[in-house]
Amino acid sequence: MLHMAVSALLLLINWKRGALANWKTYHATMLYIVVCDLTYNYFCKEYPLWIYELDRPVKSHHTIELMYSYFFLPLTALLFLSLYPKQASRVKRLLYIFAWILLYMIWEGSFFLLERISYDNGWNLLWSLGFYFEMFPMLLLHHNRPRLAYLLSIGAAAVWLFLFHVPLK
Repeated sequence: MLHMAVSALLLLINWKRGALANWKTYHATMLYIVVCDLTYNYFCKEYPLWIYELDRPVKSHHTIELMYSYFFLPLTALLFLSLYPKQASRVKRLLYIFAWILLYMIWEGSFFLLERISYDNGWNLLWSLGFYFEMFPMLLLHHNRPRLAYLLSIGAAAVWLFLFHVPLK
């Protein structure tokens, strides 16, 4: 229930902040984050780095993964980009990114403490922190320079697969 509640809350926040009205502007980046997450799920299906633990009424890990792929992550990208302070100083833009990283760390840390997420194959909360330092800037990069973002994403994915010895079949 907690996984569904967080996605519903994110949808509500997007609606309240007016982000849903801008979805067409950020549609490509919303699809980009879906592709990235589905790629992780493809390569790590038999060798997961993190696992969203089952929650009533959901009875399948795959269902939870798809909920994050198709709802939570695109809604995150939409809200993050919609509220991004484009005209602000560089310091304020960096602080905005750091705030999102902190928010995601609080969310994930809470889910870890509540046993709604677990880690495997060497992954831990500190690796998630490093990943978020990559993820949020990549969302911005994709919005502004999508080809470069895809190119860098391929390289980053290769590094993550190598670092965690993910078997390629």
